[in-house]
Amino acid sequence: MSDFVNFKGIVVERDAGIALITLNQPEKRNVISDDPLMSELTKAFEVLDVDENTRVIILTGSELSFSAGGNIEKMLNREGMFSGSIESIANEYVFGIQKLIISVFRSRKVTIAAINGHAIGAGLDLALACDLRLASRDAKLGATFLNLGIIPGDGGSWLLPRSVGWQKASELIFTGRIISAEEALEIGMLLSIHNSSELRAQAFGLANLIVSKPQLALTYAKELLRMNSSELETTMSKAALMQAVLHATEEHRQLLSKFFAETTPK
Repeated sequence: MSDFVNFKGIVVERDAGIALITLNQPEKRNVISDDPLMSELTKAFEVLDVDENTRVIILTGSELSFSAGGNIEKMLNREGMFSGSIESIANEYVFGIQKLIISVFRSRKVTIAAINGHAIGAGLDLALACDLRLASRDAKLGATFLNLGIIPGDGGSWLLPRSVGWQKASELIFTGRIISAEEALEIGMLLSIHNSSELRAQAFGLANLIVSKPQLALTYAKELLRMNSSELETTMSKAALMQAVLHATEEHRQLLSKFFAETTPK
């Protein structure tokens, strides 16, 4: 536990072969484009990946959100990773949020997303990078990038079609609509849905079943399932530049302003 004792954006707990990572910045709806959460989560997966005592990682969020994705206010104000030149923003994607998604997707441990609330934009991409996904019945999921004049630049354009199929992924990305947990289950995005009070217990039940399997066979099985996936990095590299260009467009700024006008409490 000493590896994570000074973390401020996430909480990491380990016991009996299972690590539970909780995104713990509810006041920001657990956005993953900000530090310390982004860098701490990346480091946690790097540390746990070489921990011989950890075999399954459960990823969940605190309070009402799994993750709202990128920090939209910083997008509007061109702050943080969304500031600077097109080249600078592209590099922020590659060495920041994309590095995080790849560290989750490439983990040698079995990963379970316990989606306790909204998983929107990059938050959905984070869940899609996990092997298995469970959700609470009131969870909402959406690839909402085009609503803001940008694209799934965090891996979603590669991950989503492999979860729900090419045509359904295209519809979800092109429309940017937010779907219920029931619909997400129906289209194969989720493995199962549960009452909020039971979600973590169900995730641990699944994790314990997986932990009981022979370790080397489990490692090899995941490695085989992840074969032929090297094009993820190629897709994300191209997406970083595309996304950086889109962040500089006037249409993106107008859509961000409209978003805040419609969502700011009167």
